[in-house]
Amino acid sequence: MSNEINNEWFDRVWNKHERSAIFELINDDCKIGGLPPSDQSPKEAFATFHDTILAAFDHLTITPEIWAEDGETIVGQGRIQGTHRTTNLDVDFRFAYRAVWKDGRIAEADNIVEWHTALTQTDTQTDSSLEKLLLPPA
Repeated sequence: MSNEINNEWFDRVWNKHERSAIFELINDDCKIGGLPPSDQSPKEAFATFHDTILAAFDHLTITPEIWAEDGETIVGQGRIQGTHRTTNLDVDFRFAYRAVWKDGRIAEADNIVEWHTALTQTDTQTDSSLEKLLLPPA
């Protein structure tokens, strides 16, 4: 069951861009990691994040490529592809996630996104930024 609903999540929310599916498939009290801090409900916070991502990228597709299922928990990784609207440059970067499904809805979720790659691919951040971050103190 979790595998089918997980596929539905990615297809409807991210590939068909159905904002309403967020409100159908997330529990009211869902704990979501990896989103910016917000005073909004979990559903509203995720919907705001969804709106922001869709506003930034054309032709957005998110494809889970590898996952493992253990009872109600699914963990996986995949690819995010699209065209950055501001720079008109294509992006292809990775993400990882964990979702706990209860009664057909996400009860807990964590997301890790490889934003550095997207920033580099859109020329909005250079590779030297990471080098500077990792430099030892002078």
